[in-house]
Amino acid sequence: MLFISKMQNTKIIKVLIVDSVTAVRENIRLHLKMIENIYIIGEVGNVDDARIMIFNHRPHLVIIDINLPIKDGFGLLDELKEMPELNLDIIFISEETKHAAKFYEYFPFNFLLKPVDAMRWKEVIEKYASQRFGNKPTVELIN
Repeated sequence: MLFISKMQNTKIIKVLIVDSVTAVRENIRLHLKMIENIYIIGEVGNVDDARIMIFNHRPHLVIIDINLPIKDGFGLLDELKEMPELNLDIIFISEETKHAAKFYEYFPFNFLLKPVDAMRWKEVIEKYASQRFGNKPTVELIN
């Protein structure tokens, strides 16, 4: 079963995907492409590239793995906390529950355990759009 998520009175949601594993980034992108009004500004695998993308493209939402090479996702969030003018939201993704408690110290929108299936992405993005922009989602299921 496939679904197409449509949101009424929507704004385009600009998303950056940050994960060191290419296959995970591709999987997230494929799930998000099924949701209307999502614009993926890019996919990167480390904190330095993420920082550049954030400053150059100003996403609304950053989906970030906590376990990244050299500097982890918390390191990036330490930098971003000092710049509230960026006005972005964070979804943490991780394979480990041990990071769940620490993520509350930051400003993430949600914490998701990998792997995340299509239906869960739909729920999270619709909730985000509703809270951020007042979008009212509707879902069409396609058999």
